[in-house]
Amino acid sequence: MAARDDGQGRDRDGGDRLGVRRRSVRNRRGLRREEHRAGNLPDAELAVQLLPEGLREAGRPRRGPRPAGPRYWTGEYVDTKRPCPYCTKPCSQWFEAEDTKYGDIAVDGPEYETQYALGGNVEVDDVEAVAKANQICDELGLDTIDAGNAIAWAMEAVEKGIVEPDTDADFEFGNAEAVLETLERIAYGEGDLGELLMDGHLAAARKAGAGEDFVVHVKGQSPAGFEVRGIKGMALAYGVSPRGADHLTSCMYALEMGGSFWEFEGYDRLQMNGKAIALKAMEDLMMVYDVTGVCKFTRGITLAEGVRELVNAMTGFDYTESELLEVGERAYNVSKAYNLREGFSREDDQLPPRFHEPIPDGPSEGNSIDEAEYDRELDRYYVARGWNFDGVPMKETLYELGLSGLAAEVGASNEGGSPAPADD
Repeated sequence: MAARDDGQGRDRDGGDRLGVRRRSVRNRRGLRREEHRAGNLPDAELAVQLLPEGLREAGRPRRGPRPAGPRYWTGEYVDTKRPCPYCTKPCSQWFEAEDTKYGDIAVDGPEYETQYALGGNVEVDDVEAVAKANQICDELGLDTIDAGNAIAWAMEAVEKGIVEPDTDADFEFGNAEAVLETLERIAYGEGDLGELLMDGHLAAARKAGAGEDFVVHVKGQSPAGFEVRGIKGMALAYGVSPRGADHLTSCMYALEMGGSFWEFEGYDRLQMNGKAIALKAMEDLMMVYDVTGVCKFTRGITLAEGVRELVNAMTGFDYTESELLEVGERAYNVSKAYNLREGFSREDDQLPPRFHEPIPDGPSEGNSIDEAEYDRELDRYYVARGWNFDGVPMKETLYELGLSGLAAEVGASNEGGSPAPADD
């Protein structure tokens, strides 16, 4: 990519490519968010129980107190940031603590997803333990979301008598020492438990020959830190994402947390019906961020218009917003085509059984994902995408997007498949 400007941040036609940066600097809301970064919204999400505090089965109580959000601990442990160069939204935080019960700790984090996966999900409320777990994962090359979910699955499997632990520490929810020990075992494939979990919780359940019914995943991917039974459009987003239970494919939570985002407003987080069109638009927008390399943490400031300004100023092109969003839609359909080629189907766009169970307690208590309601909204999503009811892009959709070469490869046609049953 070549930047064409006059040295003052203006492109050859006089456009100001620094305008987005100026808006970012002036955005006080964004600066307040980054002050307690560690994942942006933990305190707000705890308030409405959207941070999963253990995706535990209905009827099983928590083992300990709920975790505290970052505003209660950043002042004690974080005194510097290590952001990307020249970033106006310095999200990175350097966490340091010496002579803790877990040894010295020095780590970039813990971010929001790590607080969920290695904190609330395994019912550990000690921030020093979560930060140490974060450090171990960073040093040994483990993903914190998948590692935390694998350990949580194993702890439930132990309770159900499916897995026999061989850790020195008592392997149970709430025991931070067991979490830290198990991370090391996973990284090196040590012991029966480390070998069982090293390929993730879905593979572990299949190795064990039991427990797959409570593996929380979509397409093998562990969920991010959002209690989707309390933000139901995000449940649909998890289901349809080509990457599995991934939050960044759509960032649908940004719309549902506050009820409005970008061009959409008035959304009830506890309703599934009516989310399909907004989800499709959010996915296309987020794909624009992916293909241009613009950081998604700027999404509340840049949106489609801001990214359009940056792309046009840096390249000399003249994209409109709709043209840029079509780029995102095209890229999304390529991702879907890859999945179809590899054998994925509508069945893989379904949710794990745990999401159909009611939330045990809290402000969203009793909410769950109704399977029939989900399937009907899945149909609406496929229609919005120009796909048939089997989740395969229609031939005309691929041709309109300039992807005619993929039509034969994915078996595209102009036949619609079978929709989910209608309401009684």
